[in-house]
Order: sequence, then structure tokens, then C-alpha cells
Amino acid sequence: MAYDQWFRGEMAPFAGIEWLPNDRWGFKAEYSSDAYVLETGAPDVFERKSSFNFGAEYQARPGLRLGAYYLYGSEIGVTAQIQLNPKHPTQPMRVSAPVPVAPRSSWATKDSHWSRDWAQSTRAKTTLRDLMSEALQQDGLILEALTLPADGTEAELRYRNPRYRAQTLAIGRSARAMARLLPPSVETLKIVPMRGGLALSQVVIRRSDLEALEHSPDATEALWAVTGLQEAGPLAGDALVSGDLYPAFSTSISPYTAPSYFDPDLPFRLDVGVDLKASYAPAPGWRIAGTIRQRVWGNVKDGRASNSVLPHVRTDATEYAQFGTTLKNLYVTRQWQMGRDLYARSTAGLFESMFGGVSGEVLWKPVSSRLALGLRAIMWCSAITISGCRSAITKPSPAMPPPITSSTKVTMCSWMPGAIWRAIMARPLRWTVNLPMAGGWAGSLPSPMSPPRISAKAPLTRASASASRWTGCWANPAAIHLA
Repeated sequence: MAYDQWFRGEMAPFAGIEWLPNDRWGFKAEYSSDAYVLETGAPDVFERKSSFNFGAEYQARPGLRLGAYYLYGSEIGVTAQIQLNPKHPTQPMRVSAPVPVAPRSSWATKDSHWSRDWAQSTRAKTTLRDLMSEALQQDGLILEALTLPADGTEAELRYRNPRYRAQTLAIGRSARAMARLLPPSVETLKIVPMRGGLALSQVVIRRSDLEALEHSPDATEALWAVTGLQEAGPLAGDALVSGDLYPAFSTSISPYTAPSYFDPDLPFRLDVGVDLKASYAPAPGWRIAGTIRQRVWGNVKDGRASNSVLPHVRTDATEYAQFGTTLKNLYVTRQWQMGRDLYARSTAGLFESMFGGVSGEVLWKPVSSRLALGLRAIMWCSAITISGCRSAITKPSPAMPPPITSSTKVTMCSWMPGAIWRAIMARPLRWTVNLPMAGGWAGSLPSPMSPPRISAKAPLTRASASASRWTGCWANPAAIHLA
């Protein structure tokens, strides 16, 4: 043994003690022989007057501990400790775990259980619809319609998904609910996501495959291999539709900020206030919406008026800021499926505080294709003109817009005849089970110079086209997510 490798030299003892009178409080005392030569020398971080330190700690709640300390005879310190325990997360799961799939072989053990007589009973179908609606509601989904054909071997469920960003999660939860609630004779499950009154696509799963592959090690690939995807047809005439979906009226209130830049007198100006929004959907595909804006504070109205001789598009924002209460937008829009793989949208009204008009778009998007072609036309576009406290809509001219006068403070936007072709190719990123699903429209109206349009968007894909706040039919190489 090499005794010369042992620690040797002068001893510098240190010790500490802690007393816990209960589960919340703790009191500490410490003796430290460390002279803190570097800290008390030239840097003069603190002054060491004593070798004794004292402290008190309090467990305010699980995950948070507060402390106060008297150190070195000269310093006072406080701490707040954020404690993490994987066994007890600080925030509960916002999305609960799904209910396991119960194979029919475990509970449908009699021949009478497999009878199809229920398919001839309107009362039995209505009961199933109500039970399905409650089950989907627990998972954050909304049942739109449930179709149960008379043969009793298949079922189609149409739902809205206001909770999950990935449609695959919603499809998985819907499939579980159908497998749990439908009679044993139902073998084919058809699931149709809905958005804005449009059927996006139809995912077809055999119930026996779902039961057999739920706990398979390669469940993702196995489910994909036996899952079908096709265009969703029109709603069946005997479908059981939820009766409380239309007409739908909703309101919301939210804060807003409206900045203004590059004023030579003050480069940055800002308005803040509240937006009161309301929308009314009288029937699937139809929507009437508007926003009233109330300014609470701001200085955009004090900005310098523009004297540019070029056509004014956003230049006259100062003129519109003169009013504390304004109508930000008011429009009516409709979107519908024109035919096989063909979708359409039309919008008319005040798109935003400065511009209004009429626009439309047609989109060709096969369910199984990653290519979408859209034709967007702005049929009429104009600006709101301001004259004192009165406003009006003036039809634009293909020629140069009129100059600014005392009665027309805001000129109209450039006339945009014709159409714009767009082709979008979605490139899939990494995913689990590929289920290309057709999507629908959702979002807010963009600039009137680029009215709301249908676009190809994929939550799990990368698109080569520029992003739009208004999203339309989307191609989604996704997965049946059962977890």
C-alpha cells in the first residue's frame, strides 16, 4: 500500500445539522471552516465574519420549497426551489389515456349477442347515437352523424375534432369508441373527420383487426397495412344527425395590439384594445362572421398622413385609426364539395377594416394524392373610402386609382382581374403509419389583396408553397394513433 498517497496536512472540520419539526418546516445550522480566501480577497464578493451559517426552509406546496438564510455573519439570502418528481408531475395530463379496446370474444359469448335485429330498430340506433356522442365528448370530440345501415355489419361515424392537433389521435379515439359501443355484428368501421361542414376523407378499419393488433409490437405498421382510405361520399339519407349542431352561434372577446411602423416623427406606434367577435353558422358549410374593435389606448391616430403619389394600399392606416370603435370585418362565406375530388369556396363582405370585395376558389385534391391544384379568383376588390364620419364602398377601376382628395381619404386597392394558379406538393416528414387524409378549411381571413383561399396543408408534411392563415383541403400522411 502506498501510504504517501493518503490525504495529509492540517484538518479543516465542517459539520451541519437539520431539524424537521413537521412535514413543512426545516431549520438548519452549519459550521464551515472554509476561509473563502478567493471570494473575500480582491473580488470582495462578500465579507466573512463567522464560520456559522443558519437557515430556515418551508415547503409551500408539492414542488415548491422556500428558504431564508443568514450566512458568514454578514449576508442574507433567500431561495425558491422548484422540485420535480417524475412520479408526481407538476401538471396533470391534459389528455387522459384512451380506453382499451375490449375484444368481442371476451364479452359477446352467446349467439344472441351477434344478432342483427337491432339494425331494424330506430330506437336502438338512436340510443347508440346518444351513447356514441357521450363517449366522443369525453375524448373532446363532437359527433356530427352516425350511420347504421340495415344489414348491421358496418357503421360510419362523422365527427369534429376541436381538441387534437393531429387528426390521427382523433381517429384512434373514435375507433376505440366504436369498437367499445357498437353491437358485435358490426365489423367494418368507417370514420370521417369533418371540418366546416365538409367531409375530409373516410378511413376504413376492420374491427377484428383493431382488436387483434392493438397490443402487437408492430401495431403501427400492421394497422397501416390493413387500413383503407377513400373519398367520403355524401351523408346517407338515414344517417342519425346530432340535432344541436346547427344553427350555431358563438361569440368571443380578446385583447388586440395594432402596431404601426416607420413614421418619421415616431418610428413605432401602437394601439391596444379589445375585439368582440361573433359568428353564425346556419347550416353546414355556411358562416357569417364579424368583429367589432374597440381601442382602449393608442397613438397610431397621431401619425403623419402620407403624401405618396403611388397607389395607397396600407399607407393610410392613420386615417382609419381616427375612430375608437370600428368594424374590423363582416363577411359571409360558403364552402362545399362540387364533385369528386373537387372543392369550392366563395366569400363576400368586408375582409378587414380597409378592404372588402368578393372572391372564390376551386380546389382539386384527390384523397390519395399529395398534389393539389387550386384556382383562386378575386372577382371584385375595393377599399372603404372615408369622408368625415361617413363611409362607403367604391368600386375600383382597372385604371390608376384616384388621387387622395379632401373627400376621399383612402384610395382603393389595385384591381386584380383574372385568376391565380397554385400547385402544392406536400413532402412527408417522419411519421408512423401513413394514412393520407383529406382535410378542410379553418382559420381567419387574410388580407383582401389575398382573400381567403383553399390551400394544401399537412400537419405532418412540409409544403413548398407559402403559408396562409386560411387553410383548406390538406394532405396528411399521418397515423392511426391508438395510444
